[in-house]
Amino acid sequence: MYIFYQYFHKYFAHVLPHLANVRRLSLALPHYRIIAPQFLWILPPTARLTHLTVTGLLDWDGLLRFTVSCPTLEFVVIQIEQTGQTALTNSRLPNLRSLETNAVNLILFEDMNSLENLSTSRIWSASTVEHVVRNFPALLTLWLDGAEQHAAITLIHQYPNLDYLALGFNSVPETLDTM
Repeated sequence: MYIFYQYFHKYFAHVLPHLANVRRLSLALPHYRIIAPQFLWILPPTARLTHLTVTGLLDWDGLLRFTVSCPTLEFVVIQIEQTGQTALTNSRLPNLRSLETNAVNLILFEDMNSLENLSTSRIWSASTVEHVVRNFPALLTLWLDGAEQHAAITLIHQYPNLDYLALGFNSVPETLDTM
C-alpha cells in the first residue's frame, strides 16, 4: 500500500511544477488515499486556479493556507470529510461562487456572501440548515443529495429566488401529512 501511495506522490511532484497555465485542477487518489496539501504549493506562480477538486487531504489547515493564496478560485469540490479549526470565509476566497462538499464540511465555510451555487449531501440536522442559511445568503443554485425532508423544506423556504434546485431524499414520507 505504501509503495502505491508513494508512487502517486512522486507523480504529482513531477507533473505539477510543469502546469504553468492550469486553471482547473482535480487531484484524486484511488480509494480516497490522502493527498498532502504541500503538493499544491509546487504549482508554478503563473497557474491561476479557478477550479480545485480534491478527494482527500491530510491537513485542512494546509489546504486553507493554499486556497488563501489563490484569490482566483471560483469553484471548490472537497469530497472527503475534513477536520479543521479555521473556517474559510468570503474575505479569504472573494471569488468563490460554487462549492461542492458534504454537510460535515459545511461548518468549515463561513460568511460566504459571494457563494451562488451549493451542492451538498447528507443534510440532516437543524444546526446544519441554520449554518447554511446564516453563511450562504446569496444562493441561486442548491443541490441537496440525501437530504432529510424537513431540512430540505426549511432550506427551500429560505431561498425563494433559487434559479435551480435539485433534490435527492434519503427516504420518502409515507404521507404528505408527516411533512
